[in-house]
Amino acid sequence: MEKRLEKNVRAIFEKLLQGDFLSYSSVDVENKKLFRICSENYDELYEYFILIGFVLEKGKNYFYFAKNDTEFSDKYFNKKMVDILELLELLSFMITFDNDFNVGSKLSINDLVMAVEKNLALASNLKSLKQHNKETIKESCESILKTFINAGFMELVDRYTESYKALESLDYIIKFSNELTIDTEII
Repeated sequence: MEKRLEKNVRAIFEKLLQGDFLSYSSVDVENKKLFRICSENYDELYEYFILIGFVLEKGKNYFYFAKNDTEFSDKYFNKKMVDILELLELLSFMITFDNDFNVGSKLSINDLVMAVEKNLALASNLKSLKQHNKETIKESCESILKTFINAGFMELVDRYTESYKALESLDYIIKFSNELTIDTEII
């Protein structure tokens, strides 16, 4: 492995090990740099990480880790399922907010708060999200966006206007949702 690449492998590993995504459209300079390094050196990095039990997965303009073993502990599996179910509920909420919500969507906290105040279906949907029920609508909306940020699906793009952007990695959970929809339609 080249010296230049060796210096960044640790940063890539630590970022992806946390469950984060590296996305092309990230506004974070370090994330963008690590994404570029993964893109330019995907095959070499894939081979390196597979040796230590991780699969470097490539999505449409994003990267993430998948575990390279078939035996997951029940605890790990259950936590992953709870996390995914929560993200699917939040995705449903965001699609109720904006039917076109997708990769590249931009919104502000104020947009979301005003929509909840004006739309009874959205307000009801927000109330059903028990984990995100806070003192105010704004705090609840901030909690939802924070979950998307922590999952690596959104980033804050402007602190002053409290504006957020959906990253390419959001495609991961959208595809997951679409697969569930297709499978349940078959049954």
